[in-house]
Amino acid sequence: MKNFEVIKDIPDESGTYSLIFHLENSINVSIGKIGTFLFNSGYYVYFGSAKGSGGLQARLNRHISMEKKKFWHIDYLRPHMIFIAAVFSLQTNQECVWCLKLQNNTTFTVPVKGFGASDCVSFCRAHLLYSDFLIDLSEFLEYLIFPVSNDGQLFLFFKENLESTVKSKGKFFLKK
Repeated sequence: MKNFEVIKDIPDESGTYSLIFHLENSINVSIGKIGTFLFNSGYYVYFGSAKGSGGLQARLNRHISMEKKKFWHIDYLRPHMIFIAAVFSLQTNQECVWCLKLQNNTTFTVPVKGFGASDCVSFCRAHLLYSDFLIDLSEFLEYLIFPVSNDGQLFLFFKENLESTVKSKGKFFLKK
């Protein structure tokens, strides 16, 4: 597994990603046309695919950035959250598999039905999951690696200003 620390080094290829965020305080947020919802303080994982121009690099940069035109559901919630990490694969169309795997095997729950899953063909309840605690990153990676059939290649991206306690959670080299 390669750890990325600079967004420009992330491949501009298509792929699947998951983003881990922390929401410090509970807040009501209006999410486009789907309504206003209470988001509890805790940790959120958002799943998606990057298939367009700029691939993973462009999509991750967009979702990590604070200032942007609101287009996706996550854009409405993002200004209130702290970015923790991103995990991505060069294999496409895995967001439903990853989301369901994490939802079915952990204490993560769906905070808002349909969030991020408007165009989901697998009928996922949402592509955003919530937990009141930060999952161990090694455990999180284990959940994601096994459905992936591309030799278990997952990549990790940390923002430079991450707290050392988060960086030290687990080992990021996984064997299949």
